[in-house]
Amino acid sequence: MLLDTQREYLESLSAKRLSSTVRIEPHNPGAAAAAARALATVRSVAPDVDVRFMGSAALGVCGQNDVDLYLLSPAAEAGRHVAALTEKLGALVGGKWRWQDEGVEITLCVRDPETRKVQEQLAIFDLFRSNPQVLREYDLLKQSLNGKTYLEYQTAKYEFYNRALGIDPTTRS
Repeated sequence: MLLDTQREYLESLSAKRLSSTVRIEPHNPGAAAAAARALATVRSVAPDVDVRFMGSAALGVCGQNDVDLYLLSPAAEAGRHVAALTEKLGALVGGKWRWQDEGVEITLCVRDPETRKVQEQLAIFDLFRSNPQVLREYDLLKQSLNGKTYLEYQTAKYEFYNRALGIDPTTRS
């Protein structure tokens, strides 16, 4: 089962996105170098920003050959960082910047760290980093989702996250 926020996210996506096929690739060691370059770019413009390299590439497991960066800033302060970064990276599209670096897609999202969704995202990332067994189970799950639709892929990931974090969606939204 999914949390209301997870279900709402999926419902916000287009039918085309939900039915798109997910391609899972082995971990790309070059993704970390692309992430380091992206982090350096962000920090050259906004040195005081809290930006985190998260996701499969940061964990060293299979994924979609992309780098997920999160600019964590309370909503009241985000505008200052967005303005500075827009000069360097161009306009935000859907709350994020995207670009390619040596064949690796970089996504930089702006997120409020005080929201429950971001807190859960940070918690699952910390769990993966601290528990190799759970990370291995996640890696195997992702491998099994190769070729599935984005809806199937994301739903399975959310269900795994909820189980791993001990979240019961029937008692919480």
